[in-house]
Amino acid sequence: MKLAYVANSRFPSEKAQSDQVMAMCRSFVALGHEVTLFVPDRKPVQAEDPFAYYGVEPSFVFKRLPCVDAIRWSWLGRLGLWIQTSTFLWSLRNELKRFKPDVVFSRELYVFSVPGIPGKRVWESHALHHSSWAMRIAKRLDGIITLTSASKKRLVEAGVVWMNRLKLWNASHRKERTFCYLRLEGRGRSWNDIRVNWERTYD
Repeated sequence: MKLAYVANSRFPSEKAQSDQVMAMCRSFVALGHEVTLFVPDRKPVQAEDPFAYYGVEPSFVFKRLPCVDAIRWSWLGRLGLWIQTSTFLWSLRNELKRFKPDVVFSRELYVFSVPGIPGKRVWESHALHHSSWAMRIAKRLDGIITLTSASKKRLVEAGVVWMNRLKLWNASHRKERTFCYLRLEGRGRSWNDIRVNWERTYD
């Protein structure tokens, strides 16, 4: 299965998110999927080569996409974030049309606001967005992964999903190995399951 992982952040960065995204991509590859990680071309980054930075062998494709990095111009405020995000999403849309993934996976809900994204859309939810705009996007997704049963409950109560739509990882222990299955049914054809397994430690 061809999987596009989208992360709209400096990469690699000093934040833990970069490490987590790398681990997820490597796990998808280990399970036999063809993975490409798409990130914006923003500066500064900790290294140009994320594989060398994390000390791992290149096992998936890593692509930086052009964008207007207006976030660095602090005087623009929130407008800078809007400019950076919208220009990155424009580049992403064109790249995904060429890549033609079976699945697009992201932690950022607004990625799925782009019209014409090919493949199934799977969001790893880290927060509940209450705006009507965000709710409309979430309801059109093909799959949502939550990290706790409480997050799943909030999404159900908000009317975003029904109970049998969610396949989730319940991170209820300090350290656990968990398996998450997403069965994605396409029109007129069946998609392979995405089998995700990873290990995470909680402080």
